[in-house]
Amino acid sequence: MGGQISSPLNNSVFNVTVQRILKFDNTKVVSVREDDTLEVALKVLHEHKVLSAPVLDKDGKCRKGFFAMDDVVMHLSRIAKQTIQTGSGVESTHLKTDQLEDLVVRKKYFHLETVHDIITRHRGEKQYLRIKANRPVAEALEVFANGVQRLVVKRRKKIIGILSQSTVVKWIAESPKRLGELAEEPALQLGIPWKKLIKIRRDVQTIDAVELMHEKGVYACPIVDENDKLVGHVSMSDFKALALNDIDFIDLLLPLHEFIARVRKAHNQDPAQIIKANSNQPFKDIIEILAKEHVHHVYLFNDKGDPVSMLSLTNVCHKIFHKFLKK
Repeated sequence: MGGQISSPLNNSVFNVTVQRILKFDNTKVVSVREDDTLEVALKVLHEHKVLSAPVLDKDGKCRKGFFAMDDVVMHLSRIAKQTIQTGSGVESTHLKTDQLEDLVVRKKYFHLETVHDIITRHRGEKQYLRIKANRPVAEALEVFANGVQRLVVKRRKKIIGILSQSTVVKWIAESPKRLGELAEEPALQLGIPWKKLIKIRRDVQTIDAVELMHEKGVYACPIVDENDKLVGHVSMSDFKALALNDIDFIDLLLPLHEFIARVRKAHNQDPAQIIKANSNQPFKDIIEILAKEHVHHVYLFNDKGDPVSMLSLTNVCHKIFHKFLKK
């Protein structure tokens, strides 16, 4: 049973119904089954270029909410530290101490656990959030401002779509005048300040980066060199690549920058590409970049070329909510 979104918020611009703005995200709604293995579910996410999917039970009902990349990272972090014993009778307590035969066993543990077991271990029986199709987008914004990234949209008890932070940003980008005076405000004060960001050194082993992201509960991190210079970006979506034939489980032992280079190469992308903007650019420009580049984070740089913050979709939703809708 999902928790129903409800709010008394009122603003004429944001009273448009959820159903009307679903058209701004043409991603097909795909689902996974609770008895699917992680290997199957991860391929679904990768092939459809999505970060999450509703989980259907044996009756075809969505009672468990979403299977998402944070579930994958949690599972990967747990499996990396699980003690295993192979035919040699010698125990290995971590991926980094594995012999080749240990890696084969650990990879099997990673791939063959079911979606049901993974999300139950990760979230327990915590309710997922849903919203009715005829409710105003203002109600979704309140939830998105608190870090929730997506909601199941239902009409007459049937799932008709997924409303995400990205969908709302694309809707706003289509007509920035919806932001009113906020559209022209500089982005300088938005996002997490550079000094407070959790950064990962480029030479750290990839599995250590995975464990750090899980431990800190972050979806993305800047990759820096020994001088704290920004040289790349890693997000949970990068680990969808474990569904590819080009990326193997043993690649988690590579330095992070090498792993990211392989992932980007598999997608014909530049491993050093960083989505960025000037911190003095107006808020509407940041909205446009997020929508156009189909990304969840943008780095803001000052006029000297130094990074000053990282801005996320949650930061955007938080700013809009507190500007127009918070009582």
